[in-house]
Amino acid sequence: MKKYYVIFIVGMICMFTGYLICDDEGIKSTDPIFANFEIYLKNAEIGPLGNEFRIGRRENYRVNLNYEGEHRLGLFSFTDRQRGKALLADSYKYVIAAYELDKLLGGNIVWPVVEREKGGRKGGLQIFIEEPFITELDRRRRRRIPKDPLEFKNKMENIKVFSALVYSEWKLSLKDILILLDQDWRVIRVDLSEAFNPIPGSLLDYEIKGCSKVYYDNLNRVEDSQIESALLPYLNSVEIEALIVRKNIILKKLSELIKRLGEDNVLFEDN
Repeated sequence: MKKYYVIFIVGMICMFTGYLICDDEGIKSTDPIFANFEIYLKNAEIGPLGNEFRIGRRENYRVNLNYEGEHRLGLFSFTDRQRGKALLADSYKYVIAAYELDKLLGGNIVWPVVEREKGGRKGGLQIFIEEPFITELDRRRRRRIPKDPLEFKNKMENIKVFSALVYSEWKLSLKDILILLDQDWRVIRVDLSEAFNPIPGSLLDYEIKGCSKVYYDNLNRVEDSQIESALLPYLNSVEIEALIVRKNIILKKLSELIKRLGEDNVLFEDN
């Protein structure tokens, strides 16, 4: 059974009737599809919890969702073992923090998740992925060639930068990078429940080679205070401080690459 099942209903109308959430400085937070998913998740009626199933040590339940007559399947995770409170950190709050950070940076990378309450317990609610997908790990094993190799490579570079930012080990995260085959090979990142390790001076095994111009500009533009304000409900101060240090390390590395190789060889246009 696949790790994630999500209904990904995308019509061109979403691109025109959805909206973008922006801060005062105009940093794009999310695309219309993700924005509409977030609205749905925040307002949907949550049905009874289904059978529990485990993803590692995580407590998850399938739930039926309904908002304004639109029915979807959801995934509710209650697991909340935060650093300083548990030996092995694993929390839905880290997933939400990753999504909120992704919105700040306009990456459109992390699958939408919101905090909801069910049966007196808070947890992270997402929409199940049911459409055809493969993981990046499976794609590599099968040596499957992307529809547009250059575009796919660029998408992966952005995800690599984001994964380094939240301290999610690259080689282990390949199974959590999903490629939505029916959505023009859209690439998304899931399962960040162990992210944000407060080790500021290391980017793990990442070989950062570049990112999109928009992503680089947003990384430069976002204020530390904005990051703290958005993530403080989900991360502690040490985790946030480490994140900000990693952001500066990544920006320095990208800046050095631009000086050495030229901007056109490091930064690329978003498609």
